[in-house]
Parts: sequence; structure tokens; C-alpha cells
Amino acid sequence: MFADAIGRHNQLRYDREVVYLAAVMHDIGLMAQFNGNGSFEVEGADVARRFLLKRGLPERRADLVHEAIALHAAVGKASKMAPEVALVYFGAGMDVVGFRAEDLSTETVRHIVDAYPRQGFKKAFSEVLDDEVRRKPFSHMAGHVGLGFSRRIQSAPFAE
Repeated sequence: MFADAIGRHNQLRYDREVVYLAAVMHDIGLMAQFNGNGSFEVEGADVARRFLLKRGLPERRADLVHEAIALHAAVGKASKMAPEVALVYFGAGMDVVGFRAEDLSTETVRHIVDAYPRQGFKKAFSEVLDDEVRRKPFSHMAGHVGLGFSRRIQSAPFAE
């Protein structure tokens, strides 16, 4: 919802279904059955691509979902890619730390959070990331956490 709202605010042209699919599956690589020794972002992107291709999504669109998921935490890179990739990055960033909050009215944010309650997200997601960093101390996410990402989650502009 945040990705789509940011896209609409900025009057971007993008494939809404690709953004939706990538946004829904962007953290699938954090699930135990899909989380191996590699980057959870890329592992999740691979799982999502295979899933979508098996269900008939055209390869070009499945590749775009893959790229959006693989790069959803790629600071400095994702925002320069196709609009779908950038929007998943912006939407995930908004959801987790309030990134790009200035692009959305407080009414829009309130509407999204009311429609999709966060239900202890900050605590739960921090625990998932802590586990990821313990298991993969040299991962991309470990670098983010080392730079204070966990504190940014806790200070996101949401009640919890």
C-alpha cells in the first residue's frame, strides 16, 4: 500500500500488479524454509520468481518482481532502477522506518495503517532481523543493523 501510494503521489507510470506481487513477497527469504546461507533478499527473489512463473506470470514480469525483491534493501541502487523496483524499495522503507514519509499525507498513512494494523511489527521484525544477523554476520542486512537500522525501526513514525 505504501509503495502504491508513493507511486501515485509522484505520478509514476508502473505495473501495479508487479509492485503488489513484489511487495507482498519481498521478505519471503526471511522465512526459515527459504532462508539458506545466502542473501535473504536474493533467495526470496528466486523463490518468488519460480512461484510466479509456475503460475503463468510472463517471464519479463517475473524478472521484474525478482529484481524488486532482490534490491528492496539496496540503498543507493534501487531508487535508480525501474519504477516498480524503486517503489518496492520506497514502500518497504516507509513500512519499516518511515522512509519517504514526506511523500504521503498523514491521512493517507493513517488510512493504510488503519486498514492494515501493524500488530507488533517493530518488535517482531527486529527479532527476525536479529536472528538473520546472528546467522549471517557478514550479510548485507548485518551491515544495515551495524549502522543503526534497528534503532530506526523503533523510531519509525508509527505507534508500534
